[in-house]
Amino acid sequence: MFDLAQLEKMRRESSWYFHTATIEFDGETQTYKGVYEKALGLLSNNDVLSLMRAHDLFKVLLDDTPFYSEAHFQLSRIEYRLGNKDVAIQHAEMAAGLEPGHINFRLILI
Repeated sequence: MFDLAQLEKMRRESSWYFHTATIEFDGETQTYKGVYEKALGLLSNNDVLSLMRAHDLFKVLLDDTPFYSEAHFQLSRIEYRLGNKDVAIQHAEMAAGLEPGHINFRLILI
């Protein structure tokens, strides 16, 4: 796993842009935005299967772009709901470290 300094350096040096980035997923090219929105939609279902599927989608995004702070933030929320508080804190710290000015990322650590 990357440390925060490595991820921050990757983010600064990258030309990656959420609204135009694509990823190979489910056998086709999809936008990050589309996969992200699919995962968020699953979170609203409030059942364990949907929660696990959303978890998998956010992990796919992070596997491809480990400096994607929003995916770390959402995974922290999911891990907390699944009772994995230590993992939730790790993802929350990554999100907050990558974007220290983002208030939601800071609040989740309180």
